Amino acid sequence: MSVDHCTQAAVRRTVLPNGIRVITDTTAAGGNAAAITILIECGARHERQEEHGLANLAAQVSLQGTVTRGALETARELERFRAGVAVDADHSCFQAAIAGGKAGPGPVEDALHLLADLITNATCYDEAIQMERAALESEIAMAAAAPARHTRALLRSAVWRDHVLGRPLIGSGASLRALDRRRLLRFIEQHYRAGSIVVAAAGAVEHDRIANAAADAFRQLGPSEPIPWALPKPVWHSDALHKRANTPESHFAIGLPAVEYGHALSASFRLLDRVTGGGTHSRLYRRLKIEQNLVRRIRSSYQPYADTGIWMIEGSATPEKEGQAVAAILEELHSFGGARPVTEEELWLAARELNEAQQTAARDLSTRAKQAAFCVSANVGPVEPAVPLPLESRQAAETDALARRTLPVWLPELGLARFGPFHAGTVEMDAGDGRQPQPRSVQ
Repeated sequence: MSVDHCTQAAVRRTVLPNGIRVITDTTAAGGNAAAITILIECGARHERQEEHGLANLAAQVSLQGTVTRGALETARELERFRAGVAVDADHSCFQAAIAGGKAGPGPVEDALHLLADLITNATCYDEAIQMERAALESEIAMAAAAPARHTRALLRSAVWRDHVLGRPLIGSGASLRALDRRRLLRFIEQHYRAGSIVVAAAGAVEHDRIANAAADAFRQLGPSEPIPWALPKPVWHSDALHKRANTPESHFAIGLPAVEYGHALSASFRLLDRVTGGGTHSRLYRRLKIEQNLVRRIRSSYQPYADTGIWMIEGSATPEKEGQAVAAILEELHSFGGARPVTEEELWLAARELNEAQQTAARDLSTRAKQAAFCVSANVGPVEPAVPLPLESRQAAETDALARRTLPVWLPELGLARFGPFHAGTVEMDAGDGRQPQPRSVQ
C-alpha cells in the first residue's frame, strides 16, 4: 500500500494495491460529521455515439438495487446516508453524508460499503431501467420548458456541434429508449475499474480506517491502471444558433473557449469571470442592468472540463433590447484590453467574493470530499483555497494579462445562442476581426 503525506498535515493519500486512490481531508473535522465521495473517471465523454445518455442512466439505475441488497434495503440505506450520484462529462460521483450525531468509524465505513456496493453489484434489472428512463424523459421535457437552460444547451451545440460536450448528457428520448440492460452492464464492466476510482472522505474520519474499508469494499476489483486519456478533444466552432419561441423574454448566451480544469490560469480565469459577471458588483451587472437598464438578468460562469473549458455569459432581456444587450456585452469584453482594463478595486471585490464562496464551500464536507477527489483525479495537488486574501500580486498580474492579451485573441472565436421572440437582424457578432458568423435557425 503506497502512502503519500501531502504538504497539508490534514490531507493524506494512499494508493491501494489494485490501483484505487484514497484521499482523506480532516481540515474541517471540528465536529463529528463526515462525507464520502467515490469518483469514477467515467462520464458522458466515454459513451459511443449511439450510447447517448448511457453514463448517466447506468449511474442512476445503480441506485435501484444491488445483488447483495434488495431495492427496499438499498432505498433505506440511501436515505440513511443521504446518498446519491451525479454525472458530468468526465466523471460519475457517488456521494454520501453522515450527520454529526451519527458519525464515527462504524457509520462512515457503512456508507463507504454502500457506495461500493452500488458501483460493483448493481442489478440493473429491466424494471429499474424502465422506471429511470421515464424519470429522465420527464426531466428532458422540463429542461425544454426552461428557457435559460435551453439557451445554454443551444450554445454548447453551436460551439461543439456533434461532440458529446455539445449535447445534453442525460440523452434524448430516442437515445434512452435504445439503451438496454446488456449495454448498461457492459458499460459498467468496461469503465468502473479500480484504476479509474478515487475514494475521498472529509470530516471526522481516520485515514487508515478509510483505506482499509475501501480495500475491503472493492476487493472483487482486480488491479488496473487509470485509463489513458485518449478521448477526442472537442473542436471549438465560432457559430451562432437562433431558435424562436413564444417566451416573455429573449434569452441569450455568449461562449468563449477557456482553459481546462487544473490549468495554471484556472484561478485567474475564475477571478476574471467574477469581475465580468459574477454578482452585483460585477462589471456587466453594473453597466447593463443598473446603468443602462438593458437586461433583466445577466451572469457569467466558467466551466472547465478535463481538456477544455467554456466561459459563458448569459442573460435575458426584452425582445426590443436583446440585440443592444449582446452588443454592449461584446463592447465591454473589448474594453478589458484597452479603454477600461481591470481595476484594482474590481480585482479586490472579486477576490473577496471568491474567497467567501470558497470558505463557505470548505465548511460543507460533501463539497470538500468531492473537491479532494477531483484534485486527485486531475493530479493538481493538495486541497487548498485557489484565491487567497490578500490577493497576491502575481495573481493580480496574471488576471490582468489574461484580460488584456488572451481575451482579445479568443474574442474572434465567440459563439452565440438566442432563444425566444428576438428581433431578426439586431445582433452584430463583431468580435473585432470583421468576421460575421452566419446564424443558423433551429426548430
